[in-house]
Amino acid sequence: MNKIVVISVDTLYIKIGIAGKNHHAVKFKNPDNNTLIIQNAFIKVFRDILHKLPKDSSITLVEETFCSMKNKKNFCDILLKELECRYINFFPSCLMSCFAAGIENGIVVEIEQDYAAYIPIANYRILDQHIVMSKLTLNTPSNKDEDLDPQNLSKFFAIDDANEDDFDTDELPMNLALHKIKRLIPVDLRKILAENIIVVGSAVKNKHFETQLKALLLSLNMRYVPSTGPWVGGSLYSDKLSDSITSCECLITYDDYCLSSLPTTIPDWFDKKFTS
Repeated sequence: MNKIVVISVDTLYIKIGIAGKNHHAVKFKNPDNNTLIIQNAFIKVFRDILHKLPKDSSITLVEETFCSMKNKKNFCDILLKELECRYINFFPSCLMSCFAAGIENGIVVEIEQDYAAYIPIANYRILDQHIVMSKLTLNTPSNKDEDLDPQNLSKFFAIDDANEDDFDTDELPMNLALHKIKRLIPVDLRKILAENIIVVGSAVKNKHFETQLKALLLSLNMRYVPSTGPWVGGSLYSDKLSDSITSCECLITYDDYCLSSLPTTIPDWFDKKFTS
């Protein structure tokens, strides 16, 4: 069987590997959406590491939850137009983090370089109208044992006597962001979502961050659920999916993108959002 190639993209890294594996085959720094650098890197990975022809390959692309349409188009140009892959199936990273953790209901906290997103998930659907975004994030060291800046860490969590009125609405610390999202989501979902808090991003690997995270969630009566991350979720999902594409919602094929005479719309999860 022709195994699906899984690619995950975030603000820091691009990871590539074969579906069904519990770890990616290669990881490289995201060159800030430099199309030529990414294309050349993909060619090398397919040839030297995966030992697969791109034109014989199907792609699961685990994208940033808030990936722009411009960036999605760049990946379509590279993978479909230039490398002639069979299709791309797009999945938002927050859902794949849930899949990797084995849960379908919870709150996914994605800590990126420029923002932290608090995303409620119900039955593998994104409750987009209740998402909380914050510019207050962490620039974390790559070494999990390296010290984080204590002042930044304290500011990010703000466990002690923090009040929402003391912060801009788009710069909430984690403590208040979780309070806010719990208040926003429907009453009948609050308990079940609060029982499953997934946190992903480079900060999670740092032992100092994890210690404070668990203390905060305990004080909020929330439960931390470890996740092996969005790439692994995409790998597991794609392996179960096998090579069938009949039930996929956010899929675009080579024929549709490159050969059709009709205007092509790149699919996006937001067009299939959950309405509570």
